[in-house]
Amino acid sequence: MPDPIRLVTYTALFLFLTLTARPSLAYSPAYSPAQSEAQIKPPDEYILGGPDTTVREGYFILSLDNPPTSDLTIQQSADADFSSITTEFNWFGDFSATTLSGFADGTYYFRVNTAAGTSNVIEVEVLHYPLWQAFSLFFAGLLLFLIVVLLIVRMHWVTHDRDH
Repeated sequence: MPDPIRLVTYTALFLFLTLTARPSLAYSPAYSPAQSEAQIKPPDEYILGGPDTTVREGYFILSLDNPPTSDLTIQQSADADFSSITTEFNWFGDFSATTLSGFADGTYYFRVNTAAGTSNVIEVEVLHYPLWQAFSLFFAGLLLFLIVVLLIVRMHWVTHDRDH
């Protein structure tokens, strides 16, 4: 049984640190949610980067060359000209990279949108591994697992019979 005072102290410290944690952008003197458009970085300073090759897993990382100093939104479209925006994602904190996941096979276009304008457009092509390959790896792993379990059981019986 743990010491109750120590348990309460650790719990209080954990809650304090968890509830007061904020991205470092929030502490920046240059950051204010009510910034005017003149104070926001121009969009040409935000260059969006993405994967260089076809994505095979359905998730990928988008990056900015400069950490954001204002609220950013990632816009997704099925068209390179963004005639219709499919989804918008909020850029979290002042990190220079973010991960997007859950994408099916297809071609997606992304850009960063700020109050001052939009960034460059990047193209991400998602093409998952074939289903036969996934099942082959699964059944190969299952076979190896069963072999290891059978060896463990067999060696247990051999050792048990020898000891008795």
